[in-house]
Order: sequence, then structure tokens, then C-alpha cells
Amino acid sequence: MPRPGPIPLGDLESAVMEHVWAGCRADVKSAWRAIGVPRGITPNTVQSTLERLWRKGLLDRVKESHAYVYTARVTREEFGSRILMDVVSGVLGGRTAPMLAAFVEVADRAGEEDLRRLERLVAERLARTPVSEPVRDERERIRSGFQERDAGPSERGPALRDTTAGVVATPKPPGGAPRSRTGTSRGPGREGGR
Repeated sequence: MPRPGPIPLGDLESAVMEHVWAGCRADVKSAWRAIGVPRGITPNTVQSTLERLWRKGLLDRVKESHAYVYTARVTREEFGSRILMDVVSGVLGGRTAPMLAAFVEVADRAGEEDLRRLERLVAERLARTPVSEPVRDERERIRSGFQERDAGPSERGPALRDTTAGVVATPKPPGGAPRSRTGTSRGPGREGGR
């Protein structure tokens, strides 16, 4: 059985994965008709690409008659998770703080709905993961911070500082003020901002 391999994918590999993720069982001929013909590439190139994706652990295959039929071994979401894990371990040296800050920033830019979705995903994960007593206490402190964020402006507590990333996270009040700012100083007695 092939082992998960290097990621990210090339352009043709991405096109093949998109084809398979769309629910298609792909043999060489059907993948070539869908992907190779419009690109002007040969069936052999598509066959090599399917084989390469199978070796990388992204596709499963079964032999039917005289040809292999390929299906997705990983979902698009699982693949995205693997890419992020590679980035965290390879590029960021295992440090998660920059990645987490980037997630929050991307969700914030995408809009309130995505930010709330990220919050729900984190809450769901926290609720189903068994933890030790100190970690449980920390999670409860974080949850109460979310509840404060949703409270009125006069009921909010102080901003939380993530010292590993140098980011000050403040709840977004109604009206759309920024959620975070860098913690660098821009002069005497002034907090830095974007």
C-alpha cells in the first residue's frame, strides 16, 4: 500500500484530484477524456499522474478487467489539513501560533459568518476532546472570554494578549471595529495599530 507523500500538487495533479473529488471514479480513459483532451495531453501522461497520486496516498485503486479504477482516498478537507500540517511542521518549525493567527485573520476577512463558523468548530473540538484538569480550566476561561465578547460593550473584560504571536485580540464590537492589532509601540504612550 502506498504511503502518503509529498504535497503540494502540480497543476495536472490538482485537476485530476478535483475530477475525482467531484465524485468520479476514474480510469485512465475517462480521466483523459475529462482532463487530458482539453489540455492537449496524452493518455500516458494522465496514467502517470493517476499512478503518482496513488503513490502519494491520495487515491485508491482497484483493478477492474484490464484497467485500474481510481477513487479518492482522502477528502478535499483531509487533503487541506495535510497541507497545513506540512506547513506548520516544515515552514513554521512546528510553531502553531502564526498559523492560528492567520486562520483568525482569514476568517475575519471572509466575514462574520466564517468567523462564527471557526468559533463553532473550535468549541465542538474542545467539547469532544478529553483533557486534564488544568487544560479544562483553561478551556473554560477561553469559553467565558467568548461569552464576554458576545456581551454588551460595558460587560466586556480586558483584551487578551497572545505573547507568542505579539497579537492583541479584542472582541469585535457592533459596528465593525478591528479585532486585533500588533502590540508594537509607535511612540510614547501609544499602542501600535494597523
